[in-house]
Amino acid sequence: MHIGALGDIHGAFDLVQDIMRRHPDVPLWISVGDVASNAGEYFAPIAPLYWIKGNNEDFDVIAAAIAGRPPSPTLHYLPNGGPYQVGPCRLAALGGTFAPTWYHTPAADLPPSRGRKAGLATLKLLAAPGFYPELEQTTRALADGLNAAASAHGAVFCAQAIGGMFGLYFRAQPPRSYAEVMQCDVPAFNRFFHAMLEHGIYFAPSAFEAGFVSSAHGAVEIEKTLAAARSYFARAA
Repeated sequence: MHIGALGDIHGAFDLVQDIMRRHPDVPLWISVGDVASNAGEYFAPIAPLYWIKGNNEDFDVIAAAIAGRPPSPTLHYLPNGGPYQVGPCRLAALGGTFAPTWYHTPAADLPPSRGRKAGLATLKLLAAPGFYPELEQTTRALADGLNAAASAHGAVFCAQAIGGMFGLYFRAQPPRSYAEVMQCDVPAFNRFFHAMLEHGIYFAPSAFEAGFVSSAHGAVEIEKTLAAARSYFARAA
Protein backbone atom coordinates (compact mmCIF):
# COMPACT_ATOMS: atom_id res chain seq x y z
CA MET A 1 0.00 0.00 0.00
CA HIS A 2 1.28 3.44 -0.95
CA ILE A 3 0.91 6.62 1.10
CA GLY A 4 1.33 9.99 -0.59
CA ALA A 5 3.33 12.75 1.11
CA LEU A 6 2.71 16.46 0.51
CA GLY A 7 4.53 19.52 1.72
CA ASP A 8 2.87 22.76 2.84
CA ILE A 9 -0.28 23.35 0.79
CA HIS A 10 -0.93 27.05 1.52
CA GLY A 11 -4.27 27.02 -0.26
CA ALA A 12 -3.03 25.33 -3.48
CA PHE A 13 -6.13 23.16 -3.41
CA ASP A 14 -6.53 22.69 -7.16
CA LEU A 15 -2.92 21.53 -7.43
CA VAL A 16 -3.42 18.96 -4.65
CA GLN A 17 -6.58 17.65 -6.28
CA ASP A 18 -4.74 17.31 -9.57
CA ILE A 19 -1.90 15.35 -7.91
CA MET A 20 -4.41 13.02 -6.30
CA ARG A 21 -6.19 12.42 -9.63
CA ARG A 22 -2.87 11.54 -11.27
CA HIS A 23 -2.19 8.95 -8.58
CA PRO A 24 -5.47 7.05 -8.09
CA ASP A 25 -3.55 4.08 -6.71
CA VAL A 26 -2.62 6.11 -3.60
CA PRO A 27 -5.51 5.64 -1.14
CA LEU A 28 -4.46 8.24 1.44
CA TRP A 29 -2.16 11.22 1.80
CA ILE A 30 -0.23 13.10 4.49
CA SER A 31 0.58 16.82 4.54
CA VAL A 32 3.22 18.28 6.82
CA GLY A 33 1.16 21.38 7.52
CA ASP A 34 -0.13 24.80 6.45
CA VAL A 35 -3.17 23.55 4.60
CA ALA A 36 -5.01 26.88 4.96
CA SER A 37 -5.08 29.50 2.22
CA ASN A 38 -4.18 33.11 2.96
CA ALA A 39 -7.89 33.69 3.57
CA GLY A 40 -7.99 30.94 6.21
CA GLU A 41 -9.96 28.60 3.93
CA TYR A 42 -9.76 24.80 3.84
CA PHE A 43 -10.97 22.27 1.27
CA ALA A 44 -12.38 18.78 0.74
CA PRO A 45 -9.67 16.64 -0.91
CA ILE A 46 -10.86 13.89 -3.23
CA ALA A 47 -8.80 11.34 -1.27
CA PRO A 48 -8.31 11.14 2.52
CA LEU A 49 -5.68 13.63 3.61
CA TYR A 50 -4.13 13.60 7.09
CA TRP A 51 -2.55 16.87 8.06
CA ILE A 52 -0.23 18.15 10.78
CA LYS A 53 -0.64 21.78 11.76
CA GLY A 54 1.63 24.44 10.31
CA ASN A 55 2.33 27.93 11.60
CA ASN A 56 -0.28 29.63 9.40
CA GLU A 57 -3.39 27.69 10.29
CA ASP A 58 -6.72 29.02 11.54
CA PHE A 59 -6.84 28.55 15.33
CA ASP A 60 -10.62 28.08 15.27
CA VAL A 61 -10.46 25.36 12.60
CA ILE A 62 -7.74 23.55 14.55
CA ALA A 63 -9.82 23.66 17.75
CA ALA A 64 -12.93 22.44 15.91
CA ALA A 65 -10.98 19.56 14.32
CA ILE A 66 -9.66 18.46 17.73
CA ALA A 67 -13.26 18.54 19.00
CA GLY A 68 -14.30 16.18 16.20
CA ARG A 69 -15.54 18.75 13.69
CA PRO A 70 -13.06 18.61 10.79
CA PRO A 71 -13.28 21.22 8.02
CA SER A 72 -14.30 18.44 5.60
CA PRO A 73 -14.99 14.69 5.81
CA THR A 74 -11.79 13.81 3.93
CA LEU A 75 -9.49 16.22 5.77
CA HIS A 76 -8.19 14.66 8.99
CA TYR A 77 -6.20 16.62 11.55
CA LEU A 78 -3.44 14.90 13.56
CA PRO A 79 -2.78 16.78 16.83
CA ASN A 80 0.74 16.85 18.20
CA GLY A 81 1.50 13.49 19.77
CA GLY A 82 0.51 10.02 18.76
CA PRO A 83 1.27 7.53 17.48
CA TYR A 84 -1.78 7.45 15.23
CA GLN A 85 -2.80 4.56 13.03
CA VAL A 86 -2.99 5.89 9.46
CA GLY A 87 -3.67 3.04 7.08
CA PRO A 88 -0.90 0.47 7.61
CA CYS A 89 1.37 3.07 9.26
CA ARG A 90 1.70 4.40 12.77
CA LEU A 91 2.54 8.11 12.76
CA ALA A 92 3.62 10.60 15.41
CA ALA A 93 2.72 14.25 14.80
CA LEU A 94 4.78 17.31 15.66
CA GLY A 95 3.37 20.41 13.97
CA GLY A 96 4.68 23.93 13.86
CA THR A 97 3.80 26.41 16.59
CA PHE A 98 1.79 29.53 15.97
CA ALA A 99 4.28 31.63 17.94
CA PRO A 100 6.79 30.91 20.74
CA THR A 101 4.44 32.43 23.29
CA TRP A 102 1.69 29.95 22.37
CA TYR A 103 3.83 26.82 22.42
CA HIS A 104 2.40 25.42 25.66
CA THR A 105 -1.05 27.00 25.27
CA PRO A 106 -4.02 24.63 24.83
CA ALA A 107 -5.93 25.18 21.61
CA ALA A 108 -9.04 26.21 23.57
CA ASP A 109 -7.11 29.10 25.13
CA LEU A 110 -5.69 30.47 21.88
CA PRO A 111 -7.05 33.85 20.67
CA PRO A 112 -9.49 33.86 17.75
CA SER A 113 -7.69 33.89 14.41
CA ARG A 114 -9.65 36.45 12.43
CA GLY A 115 -6.80 38.60 11.12
CA ARG A 116 -6.41 37.12 7.65
CA LYS A 117 -10.14 36.90 7.07
CA ALA A 118 -10.62 40.53 8.11
CA GLY A 119 -7.73 41.58 5.90
CA LEU A 120 -9.16 39.76 2.89
CA ALA A 121 -12.61 41.27 3.50
CA THR A 122 -11.01 44.73 3.58
CA LEU A 123 -9.18 44.11 0.30
CA LYS A 124 -12.42 42.98 -1.33
CA LEU A 125 -14.12 46.21 -0.23
CA LEU A 126 -11.22 48.27 -1.59
CA ALA A 127 -11.44 46.45 -4.93
CA ALA A 128 -15.17 47.13 -5.31
CA PRO A 129 -16.05 49.30 -8.35
CA GLY A 130 -16.35 52.97 -7.44
CA PHE A 131 -14.73 52.68 -4.01
CA TYR A 132 -11.92 55.16 -4.60
CA PRO A 133 -13.92 57.71 -6.64
CA GLU A 134 -16.54 57.76 -3.89
CA LEU A 135 -13.85 58.16 -1.23
CA GLU A 136 -12.30 61.07 -3.12
CA GLN A 137 -15.70 62.68 -3.62
CA THR A 138 -16.34 62.54 0.14
CA THR A 139 -12.91 64.01 0.92
CA ARG A 140 -13.37 66.84 -1.58
CA ALA A 141 -16.80 67.57 -0.11
CA LEU A 142 -15.13 68.04 3.25
CA ALA A 143 -12.37 70.31 1.93
CA ASP A 144 -14.72 72.36 -0.27
CA GLY A 145 -17.18 72.74 2.59
CA LEU A 146 -14.48 73.94 4.98
CA ASN A 147 -13.26 76.46 2.40
CA ALA A 148 -16.80 77.74 1.91
CA ALA A 149 -17.39 78.04 5.67
CA ALA A 150 -14.18 80.04 6.17
CA SER A 151 -14.77 82.24 3.11
CA ALA A 152 -18.29 83.12 4.27
CA HIS A 153 -16.81 84.76 7.37
CA GLY A 154 -13.62 86.20 5.91
CA ALA A 155 -11.29 83.78 7.68
CA VAL A 156 -7.75 83.31 6.37
CA PHE A 157 -7.95 79.59 5.77
CA CYS A 158 -7.71 77.01 3.01
CA ALA A 159 -8.10 73.27 2.64
CA GLN A 160 -7.12 70.91 -0.15
CA ALA A 161 -7.76 67.23 -0.84
CA ILE A 162 -6.55 64.41 -3.03
CA GLY A 163 -7.77 60.84 -2.86
CA GLY A 164 -8.70 60.18 0.76
CA MET A 165 -6.22 62.73 2.16
CA PHE A 166 -6.78 66.36 3.07
CA GLY A 167 -4.84 69.23 4.58
CA LEU A 168 -5.92 72.29 6.57
CA TYR A 169 -3.91 75.52 6.48
CA PHE A 170 -4.49 78.81 8.21
CA ARG A 171 -3.13 80.87 5.34
CA ALA A 172 -4.65 82.19 2.13
CA GLN A 173 -3.24 79.51 -0.20
CA PRO A 174 -1.99 75.95 0.28
CA PRO A 175 1.74 76.01 1.05
CA ARG A 176 4.17 74.75 -1.57
CA SER A 177 7.43 75.03 0.36
CA TYR A 178 8.79 74.75 3.87
CA ALA A 179 8.93 78.53 4.16
CA GLU A 180 5.26 78.81 3.23
CA VAL A 181 4.33 76.09 5.69
CA MET A 182 5.98 78.10 8.45
CA GLN A 183 3.77 81.07 7.54
CA CYS A 184 0.66 79.20 8.72
CA ASP A 185 -1.10 80.73 11.72
CA VAL A 186 -0.56 77.98 14.29
CA PRO A 187 -2.42 79.75 17.15
CA ALA A 188 -5.44 80.09 14.83
CA PHE A 189 -5.25 76.37 14.06
CA ASN A 190 -5.09 75.57 17.78
CA ARG A 191 -8.26 77.57 18.42
CA PHE A 192 -10.01 75.83 15.55
CA PHE A 193 -8.83 72.39 16.70
CA HIS A 194 -10.14 72.82 20.26
CA ALA A 195 -13.44 74.33 19.08
CA MET A 196 -14.01 71.34 16.80
CA LEU A 197 -13.03 68.99 19.61
CA GLU A 198 -15.83 70.45 21.72
CA HIS A 199 -18.25 69.38 18.99
CA GLY A 200 -16.87 65.84 18.92
CA ILE A 201 -14.82 66.39 15.75
CA TYR A 202 -11.33 64.91 16.12
CA PHE A 203 -8.83 66.41 13.68
CA ALA A 204 -5.13 65.67 13.99
CA PRO A 205 -3.70 67.89 16.77
CA SER A 206 -0.83 69.27 14.68
CA ALA A 207 -1.19 72.24 12.32
CA PHE A 208 1.09 70.48 9.86
CA GLU A 209 -0.44 67.00 9.85
CA ALA A 210 -2.42 65.39 7.03
CA GLY A 211 -5.94 64.12 7.62
CA PHE A 212 -7.63 61.03 6.23
CA VAL A 213 -11.23 60.23 5.32
CA SER A 214 -12.39 56.62 5.35
CA SER A 215 -15.33 54.76 3.84
CA ALA A 216 -16.96 54.95 7.27
CA HIS A 217 -17.37 58.70 6.77
CA GLY A 218 -20.50 59.57 4.85
CA ALA A 219 -22.74 62.55 4.22
CA VAL A 220 -23.93 62.64 7.84
CA GLU A 221 -20.40 62.81 9.27
CA ILE A 222 -19.26 65.38 6.72
CA GLU A 223 -22.25 67.63 7.38
CA LYS A 224 -21.74 67.37 11.15
CA THR A 225 -18.13 68.45 10.66
CA LEU A 226 -19.07 71.36 8.37
CA ALA A 227 -21.79 72.54 10.74
CA ALA A 228 -19.26 72.70 13.57
CA ALA A 229 -16.79 74.54 11.32
CA ARG A 230 -19.43 77.08 10.23
CA SER A 231 -20.27 77.71 13.87
CA TYR A 232 -16.61 78.25 14.73
CA PHE A 233 -15.82 80.60 11.84
CA ALA A 234 -18.97 82.62 12.60
CA ARG A 235 -17.89 83.11 16.22
CA ALA A 236 -14.29 83.86 15.29
CA ALA A 237 -15.20 86.51 12.69
